[in-house]
Amino acid sequence: MLVWFDNFGKQIATHGATVGLDAAGIKALQAQCATVSAAITDDEKAHAAWRSAVAHSATVKEVTIKTLAAAIDHLDKHPKCTDAIRAALRTVPPQTQPIALGSHKVTFTLEALPGRVVVKWKKGPLDGVNVYGQRGSETQWVLLSRDNRPPYDDLRPLAQPGVPEVRRYRLTGVVHDQEVTPPSDTVSITVAD
Repeated sequence: MLVWFDNFGKQIATHGATVGLDAAGIKALQAQCATVSAAITDDEKAHAAWRSAVAHSATVKEVTIKTLAAAIDHLDKHPKCTDAIRAALRTVPPQTQPIALGSHKVTFTLEALPGRVVVKWKKGPLDGVNVYGQRGSETQWVLLSRDNRPPYDDLRPLAQPGVPEVRRYRLTGVVHDQEVTPPSDTVSITVAD
């Protein structure tokens, strides 16, 4: 898309007068192309920074949670650790009603954006979801990713550049690294450049 705006901005200077534009009109169109290009570039940089921050956060949490879990386990086994101390430290999970995840289907929606498909789902009682996909004439479901923090972005390029394709998705809920729900309904979307 950026290539198109860049090309149009350059070529309108050459051909604008031929198709009846004055200098001010040509300059205005070039400015609009530059504004859109800058906005797209800023969006792509912000999106890349967000993905980097999410990855960094996941790494930090993975390391820290292991350390905290070991410390909590040590404290919990100490002879002087009482239920009152456990409650004060909140190391005992609250009693909740069990949820029948075996019949829970993950629901989600899709949005096609330039260069990606956004899979919008809600976490609810799940730790995350496994995202499966098919595209074009594929018949086998391919595990695209485990996603612990909605939404999920499918950043795969088109199988054939410039040729729109139909993508199908389904999600399976995950708790403690195990798939605990049946596959969701299949949702499709057409993706183009």
